[in-house]
Amino acid sequence: MSDMDSLMKMPRLTVEEKFVTAGFNKDNLTTPSAKFSRVIGELATRNPLWSFVVSDIRQYNRQVQTIRVYQHGEELGYIEWDYFRGDYGFEIGNDRIKGARERTKAYHTHDEKKALAAIRKTFSPKNMSERLDKAESEVNSLLNSQHYQKNRAYNHANHTLEKHMIAYVEAVKPLFREHMVSNGHAHIIEAAEVAEVEMKTLDELSKAFGNGKASLVLKADGQYIVKTGDKVEILDDTTLPEHMKAKLGMLKLVEDEHFITNIGGRVNAEVFVLAPNDEGEMK
Repeated sequence: MSDMDSLMKMPRLTVEEKFVTAGFNKDNLTTPSAKFSRVIGELATRNPLWSFVVSDIRQYNRQVQTIRVYQHGEELGYIEWDYFRGDYGFEIGNDRIKGARERTKAYHTHDEKKALAAIRKTFSPKNMSERLDKAESEVNSLLNSQHYQKNRAYNHANHTLEKHMIAYVEAVKPLFREHMVSNGHAHIIEAAEVAEVEMKTLDELSKAFGNGKASLVLKADGQYIVKTGDKVEILDDTTLPEHMKAKLGMLKLVEDEHFITNIGGRVNAEVFVLAPNDEGEMK
């Protein structure tokens, strides 16, 4: 009888349901190594309360990769046959090993005796302190996850509610304005209206500049370099169109980086952007 035959005939060795439904069972799996079988057999012989479950399989060759060890339903750890440092060997892991190691989450060795020693040392039911630590971690994880989800749900519901509130206020705006004014909050309405006008001004000017309808004006050496779409002209005070003169006159009175509705904006003392005429083009 081969090592794998002995391994697979142990009554406490089972295969996870996900592999059973895919057609894998104890009879058609293969052992990754005689070493692996000997370690599992030694553990099963010396620990009659342990159960062994095949949890990972290399499907291309039906080879067992990972076995998880349980006692009375509690997972004690896993034993995996993996490649590291130039050869295949044992990867052994559980919460105790993970907590004790800084750079890796598991213990690796090619030596059977060292693998057995690591398993005997760390595979046992959690003590009270470990159970409390795990429970605390689970609580924190659940709280954080639920807080994130509930916060998203609240923000979504609140946003939807606010949209309906705004729609209602828009329908009774005169009454709402009267309410705000009578309670000394007229400045809030004024600030909102100014912000709305400024936002729309920038939005319209940005679109007009992007599609080439607004004009870029650059003052240089007493002249005006005017670019509207792909058209570039060099003009002076006598050839500059009157509507441009009027807009520039207004923009020269404001500070840098300031915009005026239907007029344009002043970038600095030499650079201006002019809104298109009402008919949508500069003349």
